[in-house]
Amino acid sequence: MAADAYAGCRPVLERIAHARAVTDGARWFVVARSAHLADVERARAGGNVAPACRRNRADGMNL
Repeated sequence: MAADAYAGCRPVLERIAHARAVTDGARWFVVARSAHLADVERARAGGNVAPACRRNRADGMNL
């Protein structure tokens, strides 16, 4: 009986899970793009540029 009670909620929960996955993907893209643009600006200014993937590894982000 408990399964029947949640049967109507399943499509809603699946849409929420999908929306979260899309949001997480978009957030990752924005972070990666921002790091790339910061590297470009530093290179134009003549600064020493370390790749974002190496720079952010200590933060737990593998871009």
